[in-house]
Amino acid sequence: MPHRTRIKICGMTRAADALLAAQLGVDAIGVVLHAPGRVRTVNMETASAIFSVLPAFVSRVGLFVDADPDLIIDRAIKLQLSHVQLHGTETLGLVNALSPISVIKAVTVEDAGAWINSRPANLAALLIDSPTKSGLGVGGGTGHANDWDAVEALLQGRSDLPPIVLAGGLNAENVGEIVRRFSGFLDTLSVDVSSGVEEAVPGLKSAERMQAFVRAVNAQM
Repeated sequence: MPHRTRIKICGMTRAADALLAAQLGVDAIGVVLHAPGRVRTVNMETASAIFSVLPAFVSRVGLFVDADPDLIIDRAIKLQLSHVQLHGTETLGLVNALSPISVIKAVTVEDAGAWINSRPANLAALLIDSPTKSGLGVGGGTGHANDWDAVEALLQGRSDLPPIVLAGGLNAENVGEIVRRFSGFLDTLSVDVSSGVEEAVPGLKSAERMQAFVRAVNAQM
């Protein structure tokens, strides 16, 4: 029997969207807490309101881009985060320094191998995302498609993998194919979506698109 694919919706900016996602069966909700220049960034009051509507079994994820470790720890404690997601140029040393806080590290496929080989004890998952459109750093919320051939070449046949989260240009139209492609050889698989469940305004999720995305993933069971 195929493993169930977990779903994370990131870049939430409204509590109502987060509540609907939880009702649809989404496993994790992400909010952007520190990412200079990114339009989905929310303040602590909004983040608290979003997380307050979630059932206990839905994971709370806070996303940070090259933030000071003290800020990450402070936010993780105050918001009772399940995981922090590091989406910048954070080092292995910084991840180790955050222990015992659980970390999801976002990387491009080019950088993923080094993280697999030196896997920190508090690394909950490795999120493989597309690069920025300039090719510099990890994208995140851009809708830019990942290089799925390269991702498959990296992951297939390895027995030393942490839990893997796939991201990069996913939406209801293509996520089913990606789940079928990778669930056959990955013991644990999650998918992450942000812009793919939005209409036009970044951060404002579409009920219809969230529903379609969840249906497309669950149809692969």
